[in-house]
Amino acid sequence: MFDDAVRSYEKAVKALGPMFLSAPAPFARLMAGIVSDYLRRLKTLNRKPHPDLVDLLTRILEVLNRQDPPKPE
Repeated sequence: MFDDAVRSYEKAVKALGPMFLSAPAPFARLMAGIVSDYLRRLKTLNRKPHPDLVDLLTRILEVLNRQDPPKPE
């Protein structure tokens, strides 16, 4: 169950990460949720991010950390 979720988050990061990096504002809230959930699930499983995603995740987190905090809807 958790492994399927982790794979789904990995696919989402791979698919949406490049779009987020090219235009952060429209994807910031979505990407923040995906990355947060992915990292939380990995922590639950005592695992590290997939090696192919480390660079992309690092760049995503750098951009997210520079963003203004999302405003509540």
